[in-house]
Amino acid sequence: MCSVAMAAASSARCSVMASSSSPCSLAAGIEPPIDSVYPQLDHPAGLRDQALFARSLGFFGKSAIHPRQIDILHQVFTPTGSEISWAQEVDAA
Repeated sequence: MCSVAMAAASSARCSVMASSSSPCSLAAGIEPPIDSVYPQLDHPAGLRDQALFARSLGFFGKSAIHPRQIDILHQVFTPTGSEISWAQEVDAA
């Protein structure tokens, strides 16, 4: 198998495992998981894409390895005003 195919297969396996982490933590009554680091410091768009994907899977946050990654991660993982309002409505119901 060529290295590109191996990388794609590995990525698919990781996506399956990652997508099951949040429902499992919810079922276990524990905090949602935090995604692993994005090591490419000179590729902020890639960090944003990875963080958005992790959030879509239910991850609570993403680890950072450099201070310049923090602003992007805060932007992605900080709930919006409408998300907070929706959560408050759900909680009150």
